[in-house]
Amino acid sequence: MVSQMHHCLILMESLRLLLEKASQYFGAPFHSWQSFWFAVSAAPSAFLDLGSKTGWPYFLSSLLIAWVIFRRTKDVHGCKSFFAFMFPRDIYRHRSAVADYKFVAFELSTKLLFTAPFISAASYGIYKGLHLVLPSVPGVWIANPLARGIAVSIAGVVVMDFGFFVSHYLMHRIPALWQFHELHHSAEVLTPITIYRVHPVEELVSGLVAAMVGAIVGVLYGSAFRRETDILTIFGVNVIILGYFLFGNTLRHSHIWLSYGPVMSRLFISPAQHQIHHSMDPKHWNKNFGYIFAFWDLFSKTLYVPEHQETLQFGVPGTDAADFSTVPRMYLLPFKKAGRVLATGVGSLRHTLRRYVTQDSRLEDREREAVGRSD
Repeated sequence: MVSQMHHCLILMESLRLLLEKASQYFGAPFHSWQSFWFAVSAAPSAFLDLGSKTGWPYFLSSLLIAWVIFRRTKDVHGCKSFFAFMFPRDIYRHRSAVADYKFVAFELSTKLLFTAPFISAASYGIYKGLHLVLPSVPGVWIANPLARGIAVSIAGVVVMDFGFFVSHYLMHRIPALWQFHELHHSAEVLTPITIYRVHPVEELVSGLVAAMVGAIVGVLYGSAFRRETDILTIFGVNVIILGYFLFGNTLRHSHIWLSYGPVMSRLFISPAQHQIHHSMDPKHWNKNFGYIFAFWDLFSKTLYVPEHQETLQFGVPGTDAADFSTVPRMYLLPFKKAGRVLATGVGSLRHTLRRYVTQDSRLEDREREAVGRSD
C-alpha cells in the first residue's frame, strides 16, 4: 500500500513538472516582443545555423560537388554555363517550386510558435515517463574519454537515423498519416527548399517517434554510464552529421544526380537514392526510407540501389497538381483527406463488428434450437 502511494506521488509530481515545462515551452515565444520576433524571424536561421541541414556551408559544398558534376558531364547535359546547369528556369520557376517558396516562408516563420514547443514538451514528457518505467542496467565504464566520446557520437547518429527511418516508414504505411506526408511527395520538381515542404502533423509524428527512440537510449545510457560524456563536435555539430551534410546533402532535393556507387549506396543513402524515393515510377515506390544510413532499408528489403543514372518524374500518381497549389490547401487538404480515411476505417470496423455480432447471435439461436430438440 505504501509502495503504491509512493508511485502515485511520483507520477503526480512528474505530471506537475510536465505541465510546468509545457507551459514554459508554449509561453516562451510570447514572453516579450523580443522573443516573439525571434520566433517569427527564425526562417533565416535555417540557412545560417550550422546545426540546420540547409546551413550555408552545406550549400557551398553542394555547389562545389555540382560544379565537378557539371564539368564531368558537360557533353551530356549541354548547358553552356554552370548557373544554367545548377538553377534551370523550368525547375526554379515551376508552379510547384513557387508553392514551396510560399509554404516554407510561412512554415519556418511560425514553427517556433506552435510546432516546436509541442514537440519539446512531448519529448520531455516521453523521456520522464520512460525514465520511470524502464529498468536500470548494470553500470558500464569506458575509461578512455576519446573512445567514450566516439562511441556516444556514433550511437547518437545511429539512434537519430533509426528514429527518422521508423517515422518515415510509418508515414508511408499508415493511410491516415500518408495523407499528410503526401504533401512532401506532391512536389513536381525538387529544389533544396523542398526539404521543408513538410506538414506540421508529419513534423509532430517524426518528433514524437524521435523523442521516444532517443528517450529510451538516453535513459539506458544514463543508467549504464552514470556520468555525462561530450560528443565529438565541430562548431557544435556532431562530426558524423557534419561530414554527411557536407557531402552533397543539399542535392537530395534537386535535379542533380549524385550516386555513391553500388557499394557505398548500401551503407549510406545518396542524393540519387532519395530522388528515386520521390519518383512516380511504380518500381521506385516505397523505397529508400532512410536518411543517412542505408542498412535500415537493407534489413527491411526496401533498399533500391540504381545501377546507372535514371530519368525520373516526381510527384504522386493520380493526384491533381492543383490540390497543393496554394498555402491554405497545403495545410488544410491533408486533414480533409485523413478525415475521409478515418471515416472509411471506422465504417469498415463497424461493419466487421456488426457481422461478428450477427454471426454470434445466429450461433446462439442454433444452439437454443438444438437444446429444444434434445428436450
